[in-house]
Amino acid sequence: MGSQRNFSTMILNYYQYFYQVALIGNITKAAKTLYISQPALSKAISNLETQLNCQLFERTPKGVSLTLEGELLFQNVKETYSMLNDTKNRINSIQKKTFSE
Repeated sequence: MGSQRNFSTMILNYYQYFYQVALIGNITKAAKTLYISQPALSKAISNLETQLNCQLFERTPKGVSLTLEGELLFQNVKETYSMLNDTKNRINSIQKKTFSE
């Protein structure tokens, strides 16, 4: 079970890394934002691309841009983060009501 949790955490990190690179458009700058090394971030993105069997970014000298597959993934990750944030806010609201009663 521990190894499964570690694998799941790693995959979630990959999606977080992907999301930040997509938002920023530059792997080096995203690595600084994420407080990880640029080679580690590049490797994580490469691992995610391998797992999904597609290229997520077009690499250019100025940075990166999303491929069609990357755009689809970005929209879904963005929506998922929004739903998670909304759920967190709802939980906080329930807890505030419970404590005030």
